[in-house]
Amino acid sequence: MLNNSTKFRNELFEAEVVTPALRDAYRSDLDAMLHDTLTPQKRVPGAVLLGLLLFGALGEVWTMIVHSGDTHFYIAATTMLVAFASAAAWVGRDLWRGKSVRKSSYKFADLFYGAAGVLTMVELMHGMFAPGDPKSMFGAFFMFVFLFVCSGWSLINRISASELSLREELLRIECRLADLAERLPAVERK
Repeated sequence: MLNNSTKFRNELFEAEVVTPALRDAYRSDLDAMLHDTLTPQKRVPGAVLLGLLLFGALGEVWTMIVHSGDTHFYIAATTMLVAFASAAAWVGRDLWRGKSVRKSSYKFADLFYGAAGVLTMVELMHGMFAPGDPKSMFGAFFMFVFLFVCSGWSLINRISASELSLREELLRIECRLADLAERLPAVERK
């Protein structure tokens, strides 16, 4: 089995003699499965999320300008700024297109999981330089909680992504079986 499902899907369409109706039904089912069309009701939560992400990015910029800090502070603030800005661009792109690609939206949680990992490491490094400071212990605990929440979110999305891949493969098999079933009466007549 090929790892690149798009390439395999195109090879399947080219290799098999599929009726146009079956091919269109397969493509529309696959498109509905892989792309979530954004209705006005679905755009409202996306717009709210976009506003929150932009607010978070602007808050990080404001924090870096107004508050002075050490290197750890600026690394943590820059990490969250990149995460907020990237996520805002992602959501904004999907809102602009009117479609959300489900497979790529599962990577959204991985973005924040990576940011949480960087923040946890920065906080632990900060705690190493100030072991007697109680703030460093609380900060490390807070970052571990953030890392745990982001890892759970990422795990749930990975499970959903694997379920989507399974549904895509099952639809592909169903398409091949339908094509074989259409050809079977033609073979029996000969």
